[in-house]
Amino acid sequence: MIALVCFLVESLEEQVLRLRSVAVMRAILVILSLVMLSYTPIIGGLLVWAAAVRYAPLALHQREQRQRMAWARKAADDHAEALSEALKRLQAHTAVLEQEIERLRPRDPTESRKEPDPLYRTVGLHERAPDWLVIAARRAYRANLHPDRHPRHREQAHDRFVRAETVFDTIYAQRQIRA
Repeated sequence: MIALVCFLVESLEEQVLRLRSVAVMRAILVILSLVMLSYTPIIGGLLVWAAAVRYAPLALHQREQRQRMAWARKAADDHAEALSEALKRLQAHTAVLEQEIERLRPRDPTESRKEPDPLYRTVGLHERAPDWLVIAARRAYRANLHPDRHPRHREQAHDRFVRAETVFDTIYAQRQIRA
């Protein structure tokens, strides 16, 4: 009799694996149990007990998986919402930057074609360079051209340093930048 119950449970397990559905397994189990209960209550009871012991962990595992999937879906939705808000902020920032670029473009079409100011060209800057860039360029020139950094060619280094300082002094005076 136990062999018959084991055979029925194994065949039920094969059907579940083939169909991959706990709901179908439950339906088959209920129908089979009712049929078996009508003939022999002991076999039906053993079948129900064996199936419950064997498939209850499977049902619990699937329930856990559904809960994990729901949690992962909610986390993904929250992350997508945060990314969407970040994208909106970045798009707004891009619009502001595009407006700034448009503002800085030359108004006169011939202005972009004219030669750059030779004073700025001497130190590798553009005449529309922002003040912070002019200040940073001066610091970089001071660091690179200082005569103490070139002890073998001190006189030439001193001349280059003085020329660059003169150019930057003129630019600072034009722009009214405090030294």
